[in-house]
Parts: sequence; structure tokens; C-alpha cells
Amino acid sequence: MLLKARQEAPGVTFVEAGIEQWSPPEPADLLFTNSTLQWLDDHARLFPRLLAQLAPQGVLAVQMPHNHDAPSHAAMREAAEEGPWRAQLRDVRSIRPVGSPADYYRILRAHCAADRHLGDRISSRPRGRQSRGRVDQGTGLRPYLDALKEPERGAFLAAYAGAHRRALSEAAGWPARCCRSGACSF
Repeated sequence: MLLKARQEAPGVTFVEAGIEQWSPPEPADLLFTNSTLQWLDDHARLFPRLLAQLAPQGVLAVQMPHNHDAPSHAAMREAAEEGPWRAQLRDVRSIRPVGSPADYYRILRAHCAADRHLGDRISSRPRGRQSRGRVDQGTGLRPYLDALKEPERGAFLAAYAGAHRRALSEAAGWPARCCRSGACSF
């Protein structure tokens, strides 16, 4: 990833480091992260540490998926717990549950000026884009897939797809058979 970034933006300096330890060489006007911090623990310590690295009037901009209770993630857990790979996947963790906006407000309020903003925005994948399963293979499913080899990986993906179809059907109040017709966009 860094090699490609250096090629595409040769005038920018990229540093490989863990977010938990990294500090900018001087206070930053902007620290931003997209789909990264959900992989890290101890946000109550991490977020104030990141805020402390900002210049006056600096901005910490964070995007984290808040979908650990979504049907897709419930299906990941179900597939991991119910297949023959159960013991192998017992200690695998996918995306860590992200707190609510109120949780982050409690963490950040003592470290922020009164005019700072904390927001929560819900977005979904537009139709016609990658299927949910393809998106999840690069995100929440990645730790499970990395722990398995073929043919278990393919069997796990099939179990996940079935669990996801069932979860979506139940959430929508549809009979599970509707997705067997091929009309669903998994």
C-alpha cells in the first residue's frame, strides 16, 4: 500500500508506523483516518492521545464502520461458530465493536473545546456496486479468511453467504426461500 502511495504521490512523505505509537513531527492541523481505528483496542486511551497531537484549532477526522450488529457481521459470527472450522476460528476477531456517538462524546468531551462537533452518519452500499460479500471479503471477513486455507475458505464463504441471506430475510420479514431464486444481490 505504501509503495503504491509513494508512486502515486511522490511529493508526499509516507511513514510506516502503528497508530498506537506514531506521533507527527509537529502538532498537526488535521489527523484523519478512514476505516482504520475499528481494528484497534482501547479507544478511551487512543482518541485522547490523537487529540493531544493536534495544533490549536486542529481537527481529528475519523471514519469507522459501526455495523458490527448488522446482518453481515452476525452472519460472519454464525458461520465461524457453526462450521467444522469452529475450533480454528474460535480466537479470530473481526472488526471490533465501535462505540456509539455517546461513547465517543464521553471519551472526548474533556479533551475538546465546547465548539467541537461529534457526528454519526449512516451510509449504505449503493445498488449496482460490489456485492456485500465481495466488500466484506476485504474487511470484516478478512481475519476469518486469513485463518483458513482452501477448501475450507470456500466452504466458509458459502456458509457465510447462506447465513447472510437468512439474516437479511429475517430482518426484512421475508421467507428465507426468496433468496434461493437468485434474485438477491449477494
